Amino acid sequence: MSVIECVPLAGAGLVARRGGLVVLSDGLDPGPDPLLAALDTVADSGGDGAALVRAGTRAALERGGRPAWAGAGVTSGGEVAVFAHGEAAALVSVDGGQEIEVAAGGSMIPVARTVTGAVVTVRLLIGAAAAPDPRLRLDAGIVSGGGVMLTVSQEKSHTLIPNGPSVTALPTTRPAAEQTRSRAEPDSESWFRAAQPARPMTQIDGSSAYGPSAEPVAAISTMRLEQLDVVEPVLVDGALCARMHFNPPDAVFCRECRVSMREAAKNARRLPRPPLGVLLVDDGRGYLLDRDYVIGREPLLDGDVAAGRATPLPITDAEGSVSRLHLRVSLVEWRVEVRDLGSSNGSVLYCAGGPRALARADVAVLDPGARVGVGRRSVQFLPYGVYPRSAIPDGATI
Repeated sequence: MSVIECVPLAGAGLVARRGGLVVLSDGLDPGPDPLLAALDTVADSGGDGAALVRAGTRAALERGGRPAWAGAGVTSGGEVAVFAHGEAAALVSVDGGQEIEVAAGGSMIPVARTVTGAVVTVRLLIGAAAAPDPRLRLDAGIVSGGGVMLTVSQEKSHTLIPNGPSVTALPTTRPAAEQTRSRAEPDSESWFRAAQPARPMTQIDGSSAYGPSAEPVAAISTMRLEQLDVVEPVLVDGALCARMHFNPPDAVFCRECRVSMREAAKNARRLPRPPLGVLLVDDGRGYLLDRDYVIGREPLLDGDVAAGRATPLPITDAEGSVSRLHLRVSLVEWRVEVRDLGSSNGSVLYCAGGPRALARADVAVLDPGARVGVGRRSVQFLPYGVYPRSAIPDGATI
């Protein structure tokens, strides 16, 4: 998606645009405007709309008070993320439908939403809405204004947009060297290669099925693996198999090539942790387990998300059973842990021992194949090697 129209509205604040990122500030800070500084930081680093919301939330928490701020930006996933704080508001319309207001009210932290559609119209306002002047437009820079109206479309913009959303594309073709390499040849970077054939669900120690929770929450063959920004690798203790694949220190069989790890003690290493698998959402989205996630209706409001320590994973439902901040998924060494964030309708862990409700702040280890009920929605931990190679572009190394 791209911004095809951006019109500043009359008023005494400040409106700024950098590529597909737009913010509105009341401009009342005596020094440099913190929101404009956050916009520059995100744009200079190639961040997208989700990064803008996190940076704006972080800037608001650091500043304190309730400044009238709002922002909107195109995300790398083809959505539009918006936020509002203080007396500012965002009015959002999807495909010509009714406008929905995003406003913080009396909250001390910004409120955010993520929307998608063929055409998304967003009005960021401070105070009464001003009529747009068709003679005006803002391609880049900072102007005075009390609001801004932007239209985001699936169509490509005719305007060159620098510093737009950053999308890390996975390679679609395999280098010639990869095509000729034997699978038996040692390769220290192949511990999560999508070209490996799908294997049955097996635990790290090679034992089988996990009980009733192993039924996938969505069709694995149609899983859409979300492409996210690269994260800083985490060093963990482990062991290399005879073919140089990195494994947990207590592994009995290599999770990549299934050879015995009896000699693993001789190959102990401290190396970057490979992805532990995929978190599968019941709507078919898949998220690589190489980072922590916060799941909820508005996960961008979480402090760890704002600080960049976790990635937001938005989930909603028509019944409103999912809380704004519902569940935290954390990677601890080689474990996947879940913790309920005080949700209104609770979280339920479905595992081999049967279902159990997660009390607030109760930490539970998520075994491979187990799933968690998030309100009326579900997510499931698929271990390494479960999903088919069709889920990722051929030849991609993740």
